[in-house]
Amino acid sequence: PGTYTIEPNSNIEEIYEIIQQGEQEEQIKVTFPEGFTLYQFAEKIEEKGLGSAEEFINATNEYYYSKNYDFDTTDLYFNMEGYLFPDTYLFTRDQSMEDIVTILVSTMENVFTEEYNNRSKELNLTRHQVLTIASLIEREAYNDEERAAISGVIYNRLKVDMPLQIDATVIYGKGEGKEHMTRVLYKDLEIDNPFNTYKNSGLLPGPIASPGKNSIYAALYREDHDYFYYVLGDNGHVFSRTFD
Repeated sequence: PGTYTIEPNSNIEEIYEIIQQGEQEEQIKVTFPEGFTLYQFAEKIEEKGLGSAEEFINATNEYYYSKNYDFDTTDLYFNMEGYLFPDTYLFTRDQSMEDIVTILVSTMENVFTEEYNNRSKELNLTRHQVLTIASLIEREAYNDEERAAISGVIYNRLKVDMPLQIDATVIYGKGEGKEHMTRVLYKDLEIDNPFNTYKNSGLLPGPIASPGKNSIYAALYREDHDYFYYVLGDNGHVFSRTFD
């Protein structure tokens, strides 16, 4: 007798084995929306009573140093920003923070199939750069239909060394990955930091959020067009070749 969590498509033998083992510790459902920053992941973990936000952030740093990643973190606010996969998870209170971080990162790694790795090589991009572009798409796209088009604008601007001029990067930089603004002022565009894509050309130092599968796909398979601009309209973004 007891309460059990049984995954969809479990067969009779698997269900029987679960019931034989007996009731397990309560599982805590945690949902991390697409576009969440690492700091928001940490806040959600604390909110669910699985540990403090500081413990979570420390665990992500320890994970980074234990895995010998090859990307530069000098200008990053959080070493593993963009490497935690946004999804719904089931955790237990006896799970260590290291275990939770490992699950979040491993899920993201599993998204990168051999096809995705080969595509990254075709584009001459590292996984870090793909996740960075995907995070921009995640924060900018109004809906799934326009993700590939926004990806195309990003690539077009990078190709001609034009500043990306994406407000979400300014917001991320000003808040140092923690605070979030909904309105960007002209004075914010003058802030001097590596994430200000109005002052700096090229790709920024790293992701500004955790991208979902659709944004990662769009970062790898952009729409080919000659647009350099887009602006939010009534039902999504309107794309244009010129600023006018």
